[in-house]
Amino acid sequence: MKRSLQRSRTEHLAESVHHKLNAYALTAGAAGVGMLAGAQPAEGRIVYTPAHVAVQGVGYNLDLNHDGVPDFTS
Repeated sequence: MKRSLQRSRTEHLAESVHHKLNAYALTAGAAGVGMLAGAQPAEGRIVYTPAHVAVQGVGYNLDLNHDGVPDFTS
């Protein structure tokens, strides 16, 4: 499909609309920067607990974070 070589029309906004649009863009940009500046870095770690548990046809409760509450039950 061929593109038309026609020039696109440019519309001029009223000065007040142009001013409000610029103010909105500046405010939105400042809000985005503010949100990024306030974000705290994430921290993570891998905790490995060696265990050998044989599960043979009976239910087993798995507590991943050692809070005494089973996180998974099989």
